Amino acid sequence: GRPRIKVTQIVLFQILRLQIALHGEHLGHAVGDGRAGGEDDPAKRIHQSCPDGVDVYFDNVGGDILDAVLTNIAMHGRIVMCGAISQYNEAGQRQGLVNSSMLIMRRARMEGFIILDYAPRFAEAQIELAGLVLNGTLKHREHLIHGLEKAPEALNLLFSGGNHGKTLVVVDPSVQLD
Repeated sequence: GRPRIKVTQIVLFQILRLQIALHGEHLGHAVGDGRAGGEDDPAKRIHQSCPDGVDVYFDNVGGDILDAVLTNIAMHGRIVMCGAISQYNEAGQRQGLVNSSMLIMRRARMEGFIILDYAPRFAEAQIELAGLVLNGTLKHREHLIHGLEKAPEALNLLFSGGNHGKTLVVVDPSVQLD
């Protein structure tokens, strides 16, 4: 049967975007990381990784990647929107969605999400998510930049698409993040 993704009832956080482990493969890696300039068609790559459709998508990217997910949304699928980084620095008119009719065809839902709505549950989420990371159920990636003097470079990576995973600036190399 079709693989199902169990999403916790508490805060989803940004780590759930296309970074959910599926069949032992990092879906974000299998599909692409949502950055412009890739040679592959993201809609085709998503279809290859999720031939039965995408059940849940946590979106921080917007633009072409969101449209590719809409093309592949499963029946009664859900899209949670938390950002649209692909559009933040667009000069002039921003791109609209092309495949929004798939929400109707597949009876899917798309809803905005702001983490501050869940501030009272942060501690609960932190405990549950830490447990999932520690037991290997939830996988994450970190992009480390060494040296406080490189903090501006780290910030620019967030907007250029040069980072992979959560970008962290290491100020004290004696502190271990493992």
